[in-house]
Amino acid sequence: MRVERGKKVYDQYCAHCHGAEGKGDGISGQNLPIKPQNLTEGRVLNPLPDHFLYRVIAHGAQSVGLSPLMPAFTSR
Repeated sequence: MRVERGKKVYDQYCAHCHGAEGKGDGISGQNLPIKPQNLTEGRVLNPLPDHFLYRVIAHGAQSVGLSPLMPAFTSR
């Protein structure tokens, strides 16, 4: 159930920039000056702690010194 819910949220809010498969090739991300992260790149993402990833998603990438183009997302 959680996986399906997460997929639905990803498709609605993230896939536009990060792409359907998470490779950073979404249609909206193509024209951004800072390219969206390839979320399938395990060597980059796997070492990151969960609290860091949570902060990026919940408070926006700028909250951890990354791209100011990724907005904060908090569920309602």
